[in-house]
Amino acid sequence: MSLFNVSGAVAKYDSSNDDNYTQAGLLYRNVLPKDEQTRLVENITDNLKHAADFLQEKAIYHFTQIDDGLGKQLREN
Repeated sequence: MSLFNVSGAVAKYDSSNDDNYTQAGLLYRNVLPKDEQTRLVENITDNLKHAADFLQEKAIYHFTQIDDGLGKQLREN
């Protein structure tokens, strides 16, 4: 654990039960038209291609949690 200085009131927040994917998945599937979904995939892959492989894998994992098809498209591009 790393130590750091803080001032004021500090509390620990348990985020283990947070749902970080459902809202993003609903937006991707139900709000974005197909052409915008395609542009999103292109923009993400254009930026991820410069990242280290392990970061690409982590990002694809999280995008797959949002939507299986999104993760698959990112992996294929």
